[in-house]
Amino acid sequence: MMESSTTYSSLAKTDPAISAHEVSQVSSIKTNSPAPEILPYSEYSSDWEKNQGRQHHEGVRSGSEHEKGHTAGEHESPRERHHIFSITFLVLTLIIPLVALIAWAASVLRKTSTDHALFTSAAIGGQLTQFQAKAIDFVSGAIFAPVIIACANLCWFGLARTTVFNDQPASQQPVSLSAVTEMSITAAGSYDMLKIFTLIRTARIRFILFGVLVLASALASTLFANVIAYEAYSSIGSASPVSLRLLSLPSLKEVNGGVGDVGSAIYGFDTSDQAKLALQYNSLLTGLNYQIASSQLSTDASYVQHNVTTQSLNNLNESIVQVTDIPAYKLSVQCEPANLTTFSIIQQGGYSVSIAFFNKGVLYNSRLYGQTDQINSGYNEDYYLAGFSINASSIFLGQFIGGGGIMTPSTNFTASDYGNIPHNNFKTTWTNSTKSTLEVWGITCNINRRLGSTTLTRSGNSWTQTNDDIVDQPTQISSLLSSFQTRYSYHAPGATLSGMGAAFANSALTVRGTSNNTKMYLNWTQYAQNMLYASASLQNTVLNLALSNSSNTSPEVTAQAAASDLVYRMTYVPGILILALVAMIVAGTIVLGLSIYSRESWALRTGRILEPVRLVMDCVVAFKTSHDVAEAGRWSATDVRHLARDLKIGYSADASGFSHGDGMLRRGTTLQRQGYNGAPVLY
Repeated sequence: MMESSTTYSSLAKTDPAISAHEVSQVSSIKTNSPAPEILPYSEYSSDWEKNQGRQHHEGVRSGSEHEKGHTAGEHESPRERHHIFSITFLVLTLIIPLVALIAWAASVLRKTSTDHALFTSAAIGGQLTQFQAKAIDFVSGAIFAPVIIACANLCWFGLARTTVFNDQPASQQPVSLSAVTEMSITAAGSYDMLKIFTLIRTARIRFILFGVLVLASALASTLFANVIAYEAYSSIGSASPVSLRLLSLPSLKEVNGGVGDVGSAIYGFDTSDQAKLALQYNSLLTGLNYQIASSQLSTDASYVQHNVTTQSLNNLNESIVQVTDIPAYKLSVQCEPANLTTFSIIQQGGYSVSIAFFNKGVLYNSRLYGQTDQINSGYNEDYYLAGFSINASSIFLGQFIGGGGIMTPSTNFTASDYGNIPHNNFKTTWTNSTKSTLEVWGITCNINRRLGSTTLTRSGNSWTQTNDDIVDQPTQISSLLSSFQTRYSYHAPGATLSGMGAAFANSALTVRGTSNNTKMYLNWTQYAQNMLYASASLQNTVLNLALSNSSNTSPEVTAQAAASDLVYRMTYVPGILILALVAMIVAGTIVLGLSIYSRESWALRTGRILEPVRLVMDCVVAFKTSHDVAEAGRWSATDVRHLARDLKIGYSADASGFSHGDGMLRRGTTLQRQGYNGAPVLY
């Protein structure tokens, strides 16, 4: 049998509206079969198609010269308008995600890192019912996202199936029929790995990019469907009035400036209450011994406290999460350098020491547990002292050191935020002691109170203060610290002298200097803040404990309380949104690149999408006279798949330059396989 080289005509005009440049072609084959007849388009077109084709061909451009314009009187064809629309929509699918990504980064990434964890849900807003939130979530995930991706897929895969496998370039290598078939039937993203492998196995860059496009589209579809979510949260409802007990004992107003001694019958403390106070006092001072109190104070170094009892707050209904217009007070400390005129240490009884001194004519006293010998023979040369005026309205915070016979201070003053603190030396009666002279310096402080209101928000079993509104003028108040120091003896770890002075000072000390020459420096501001926090905290404890006793009463005040309502708000996950936008950008970039590469392709210009039906018709026309290929109808599914894998096809322009709209589909690979009839067949 004579070997022949032949080409197979494609079904180049399945749509009579296609311009004369439409084409399908693969490489020529050599076969031992009789050469099939090449049928021009006119021989397999219907009369209606011929008439429509002739009407259309009257205004087409010359394929050989690729003229740029239209013939006289010809209007822009629907195919060309569709092509312009597709390219425009493609650019939009690339620009819109890119702009959205840049806008998101500009608005969100400027915040601190704790505000934009990429894979933690971020609130969009809303106070919705569960049904409303579910409805929005469903509409966004099941309607909006699929519609957006479907529109994008229509553009992406329409252009991709036009540009991945067409007549450009003329030197392109044929591709297996199985890969072309997979490409033609793919109009949306997919995670089908067999599909992706079939496309990538061609080793053709355009088919590989098409596989990436399939994955990018699938990823964008999945991510966009999961960007929007919702979450439940507690919202504060409308407020209603509630009654709370004021943190005040009317009977205290006539006693020692409103504080009294914690052992006084005014408080009504029994032994159990005294034990609670002792435990609170020692625990508080031990904590201050190691950590300064600045973290427990407001930003302006003041102590703000709601002026109602803790018990009345805890008695509120558990559904109440916010109380407004609550009476509150703010405590602040005001200090100045002291300039002592006298200083004496006196033993009173077996284990009671009284340290008395004058500053600006005011007598201060510090009663401590212990003996003077602890100071006289103590190894430690640094002592810290807290003393109080008679009514405890002024507190002295100081430091003194001992020296043997030195009558002049080691330095004239110590610098502090309150000014230069002068040093004064005082002679003791300890003639045989290394501390016959004491050098003393310190500051005197007043605690001021201002009244106002605050808002409390419940979180679990605790209340947090917000929106403080303190506008009243400051009033000097007395402190309970003197009573505690006298009644509950405290000895700071490592200190020679008992009392609360060492606890206030120790955490305010810092080490300065080199490794060979270090010295401890006292921060006087932190020294005073530690005292303020201790005084305010103990007073709050004392009043709450006293008012928990049924025998004590206090006035009631009215505040506004709001309960918690469970509502829903919409959220999104920034990381999912970013990945979805990036996937769209990748998909749009791939299709745009393919379109630019195939910009001279006649298939792209005419919008000739390689859909499954078109591919089938092209193959039917190309092989309709080939009896060898027809034998495939009797093969097994496996043999047919092998045929599709090994049969190479491709599109290209015919020699006529599309002057009549004809194209050719060529078969490239000649293989032989044993058929079911026992004779060699070509496939």
